Amino acid sequence: MAEYLAPALEGADIVDTVEANGLELAYEQFGSDADPALLLIMGLGTQLLGWPDAFCRALAEAGLRVIRFDNRDIGLSTKLRTAKGYDTAHQAFFKSVMNRPISTAYSLDDMATDTLGLMDALDIDRAHLVGASMGGMIAQLVAGEYPERVASLTSIMSSTSARNLPRGKLKILLRLAKAPKSRDPDVIAAHMAKTMRMISSPHMGRTQADWQAELRRMVERSYYPAGTARQTLAVLAARSREDLLGGVHCPVLVIHGKADPLLPVKHGRATAAALPECRYEEIPGMGHDLPLRLLPRFVGWISALAHRAENARVDAPGAATMANEAETSPDEALEVVPAPKESARPQPTKPGPGRTEPWLDEPSADDALAGDRAGRGSARVEPSLEEPAQEAPERLPPDQARSSDGTVGNNKRIGPLGKLFEKRRSGR
Repeated sequence: MAEYLAPALEGADIVDTVEANGLELAYEQFGSDADPALLLIMGLGTQLLGWPDAFCRALAEAGLRVIRFDNRDIGLSTKLRTAKGYDTAHQAFFKSVMNRPISTAYSLDDMATDTLGLMDALDIDRAHLVGASMGGMIAQLVAGEYPERVASLTSIMSSTSARNLPRGKLKILLRLAKAPKSRDPDVIAAHMAKTMRMISSPHMGRTQADWQAELRRMVERSYYPAGTARQTLAVLAARSREDLLGGVHCPVLVIHGKADPLLPVKHGRATAAALPECRYEEIPGMGHDLPLRLLPRFVGWISALAHRAENARVDAPGAATMANEAETSPDEALEVVPAPKESARPQPTKPGPGRTEPWLDEPSADDALAGDRAGRGSARVEPSLEEPAQEAPERLPPDQARSSDGTVGNNKRIGPLGKLFEKRRSGR
């Protein structure tokens, strides 16, 4: 799996802290201030480094001002050390099972206000929000409560927090509650790596050694399990956002892995079903992580969504729909998909003759931006980023869900992230 690791691109264009919502938030920025802002919101207990450097740089290369930051109580942002009177993680879990109120140090709504405070501090009126796991929940809250501040929304491996959704596997939940045996950085990194191996993509995720090397870097930067515990309470106490999502009308992309053991795939389907309209991508073999071999595809989807939303910004009803219906070629189309019924199991469309799993081969970010940004040609595929053959998932009629078509075989293309890998290997 070493060949799928992102190149060691350390640091960002700007590393700084700002005052937001009475806290100090650490952030890093990639790209130009003149480009549309895209805010990356990370999940439970994970620092901003959870968004790979190469992924951030690729989005910046696609013409976006990319900002990743540490949520409160994690990384280099303010720690709520003086918070008192809240439940333990174990108490909160059992209260959530019994549907009883949970005492928290703060809520996801507070963390959504942190996000708005960061935008205010950076003079950003509207931003494209991309959230992973808990970060997706926070992004949903911002999009629902402050629609004028959100240009587009991408929710990755997240949930509506509805009480009728299935819980993660018991062995996963027990593992998350287990602490490392010592405070030695290597022991902590090994412990966290084992956890990530349990929840990540089983056949295209990183190895134990890969995870350990990546997490060792995070541990050296910051390790604060008390903050993770308080964030856990906020997630467990969160109210359902189904009704709130029903009022979200900006362009939306929902991505979920079919092999997610922490937030099972029904969470992604429920998120798509709660939205008036969205593009829903359900990926076979993807667990609760950001598999590096999928990042070129994510860059293409996210940058296409953002730029079409920017092109469609008009002060008239239906602007969000127009953003998704922008005129493009079939290979570049970012379709608006009616939200699936809760009982439906949305799947990609059946491949045509001579094609295999077209949803695994999406247009590159360069193709998605054709006509928007001149001078960006397509890049040749990196052999290390080729998709392995996968067993075709169960299929449903095309009217239940649709997926973008793409190019396969020798014609497969990748975007800016692929370019970074090419440059890294060629020494340019």
